[in-house]
Amino acid sequence: MDDDSILQFDWKIVEGRTISAILGKRDIDLGLIEVAICLGDHAVSLRVNNDTDEIRAFYEPLPGPDSRRWKPIGEFEREVGKKLAWCWSGRNSQGYLDMFTISLSDIDPVIAFVAVASSLHFKRLTPCS
Repeated sequence: MDDDSILQFDWKIVEGRTISAILGKRDIDLGLIEVAICLGDHAVSLRVNNDTDEIRAFYEPLPGPDSRRWKPIGEFEREVGKKLAWCWSGRNSQGYLDMFTISLSDIDPVIAFVAVASSLHFKRLTPCS
């Protein structure tokens, strides 16, 4: 694992691929702890390192045996069918990699995932002008 990067794979593998679902795994105490951006039989999986609160992104097979814990994230229904485009990594003022942003179908960033207290939060980005 590359500790200096959120991405643990080459983004070119997923760039331009169509999103088939966006699933989340929740913990009763922490909230959203993992996100799977599904691309056919694989997914870009986002997880928070509990020790550092940093996000790591992996490319791996779709969620397996504990798949009952995975649920569609309703706020992302309109993103299904769009293509992954660019991604950005964000480092906070303390030096931790705790923000991961993606664009869909073009180069404008639209969704930011932020690690806060060992859980994932997401924000929809909108232009100011």
